[in-house]
Formats: sequence, C-alpha cells, structure tokens
Amino acid sequence: MRAANGLLPAGTWRWSFFRPWLDVQIEPRHASLRFVVVGYWPLNRFQRPDGTIIGHLSAVRDLVVEKIPLFLLSAAACLITLTIQKKVWQGNLSLTLAERLSNAVVSYVAYLGEMIYPARLAVFYPYQTDSLETSQVILAFLLLLIISVFLWIWRRKYPFLLIGWLWFLGMFVPMIGLIQVGSQARADRYTYLPMIGLYILVTWGAIELFGKWRHRREVLAGAALLILTALVARSYGQASFWQNSTTLWSHAIDITSRNYLAHDNLGNAFLLKGQLKEAVDQYDKALEINADYPEAHSNLGVALFQMGKHGKAFYNSRRRCGLIPTMPGHTSITAMRFLRQAKLPTRLNNTNAR
Repeated sequence: MRAANGLLPAGTWRWSFFRPWLDVQIEPRHASLRFVVVGYWPLNRFQRPDGTIIGHLSAVRDLVVEKIPLFLLSAAACLITLTIQKKVWQGNLSLTLAERLSNAVVSYVAYLGEMIYPARLAVFYPYQTDSLETSQVILAFLLLLIISVFLWIWRRKYPFLLIGWLWFLGMFVPMIGLIQVGSQARADRYTYLPMIGLYILVTWGAIELFGKWRHRREVLAGAALLILTALVARSYGQASFWQNSTTLWSHAIDITSRNYLAHDNLGNAFLLKGQLKEAVDQYDKALEINADYPEAHSNLGVALFQMGKHGKAFYNSRRRCGLIPTMPGHTSITAMRFLRQAKLPTRLNNTNAR
C-alpha cells in the first residue's frame, strides 16, 4: 500500500527496513539497488494510485530518500565484509585501477555468456591482466554499452528488459572486482543473485514475444523442456569434475591458463595420496607462474622434507616466512629440521621465537 504522495506508510516502511536487515545478516551482498529498480517496475512507484505519472525528479528523490537507511545498512555490511576478507586474505597480487576495470568489463560479458551456455566452468579463475588485449576489453565494453542503450530506449514499452538488465549489472557491483578482495578474477558462486535479473528479462520477454501466438503454451512448454534437458546434461557433466580434489583441480588447469592456485591445490591432492614427485611437480609449476605465491613455497617445503631433501625444504619454508611472516609454516619445518639433526637443546628457543 502507498500513500497519496507515493511514499510508503510508516508501518510498511518499518517492515521494509527490518526484512533487508535480516537479509543482510545472511548475505551481505544483498545490496539495496534492487529496491530502487523494482520501484520503477513492477511496483510502478513512478505512478500515483490514480494512475497519473509522478514527475521523474520528484519520484527519484522520494525513492532515494526513503532508501537511505537501506543503503547505509548495505554499505555497513559491505565494509565489514571487506575488512574481514582483507584480514583473512594475505595475497601478494596487487592490481591497478585500470586492470581491475578491464577485468570487470570482461567478467560481465563472461557471466553473460555463462548464463546463455554454462560451459567451461572452473572452481577458480586467476587474473589474466597480462593476456587481456585492449581490443578484447573494448569489444566487451561496446557490447555492454549497446545492450544498455537499446534497453534504455525500450524502457517505456518494455520496462522489464531494462529492470532485468540493471538488476544484473547492479547486483554484480560488490563482487565484480572493482575493489580487490582475493586473487580470483571472477567466481561463478557470485552469479545466483545477479542472474535473477537476466531471468526476469528472458521470462517476461518470452511472454511478450509469444503472447499473441495461438499455440504459445505448447511452444513455451516445449522450449522449456529442451532448455531444462540441456541444463540437466550440463549439470551432470559439471558435477563429474567434483568427484575429488584431483579431478576438480585438473579440470581447472585444463580450461584456464596460468592457474597457479589450481596447480598448488592439485599438488596438495597428490601430497595427501603420498605421490610426492607429482606433488613437487605441481608446486614447481605454480611457482613458475607466480614465484611469490607463499602457499606453494610452504607446501613445496613440506613435500621436499618428506622426500628427505631437508635443505631445499628449509629454503622454501624460509621463503614462505619472508612473504608472510605470520604463517607458521617456516616454524614447523625449522622444528622438523632441528629434530632430524638432534639439536633441540641449542635451537629450541630460536625455533619457538620464529
């Protein structure tokens, strides 16, 4: 229910604030943008109850004013999440603003392609800033711009197209990589909320397209059946890569390039199986790609120690400690080295100090 001036009554507003508050506690990425875009359609907040159009500037002002608490709530949740993740993530990868913007534009198009045909999905996508060509970034930007312009032109006749598109673009903003948190270029796990916008676009678009067809129900039911069958087949194939860590990270290496984290985790899978040579090979490949990746140095040190190569193991553990001093990997391998040499009395204090 809305008041005559188009604003929400006090009781409704309090409930509309309480629900997003609970929502953000569960998932901080539930930003407030969708509350604004759905005000245009399907809630028609730009219209008065009698059907007359509210002036655009006043309508936008009222919508923004009443959403200020929601924006503040989402901003606080995003800030907390960002602070926590930066404390947890201790990576050595630092990107410029231009690199992050380029990656964001290309990632939008990649997500769009995955919605149309979800293939070649990986558990981890590394940044490929060195291999991103300028032409690739420009083409991706032009595609997004052209789609946005056409949907803006059609906004009055087909408002659901613009709203679905804005939902898709807006919901990705906290996760698209403009603010770097983590070493992933993009992540498929982020798509479940933004993709709702594309589903809105496709669903209402299909209703509009086939609305006047005589056999529209049969056509839409047949199309839905074919799409679901294809998606089930793709899901079955994708799930097969999640049998174990070896198949999962091997698949990631096969469909991505320069994936140092995948090599490192595949090495961990081999290490747990006792396949030390294979593990060392994967750690070496990870370090060839990213020589300053601390986890690979630490894991390589453990594998080399188990192979009896204590000197090399100690070198890699020290390398790891130099990259991130708070990591206990260097301490543990140093302790094992001194145990092997039976020099505990003279070295114990130094080992604990490290």
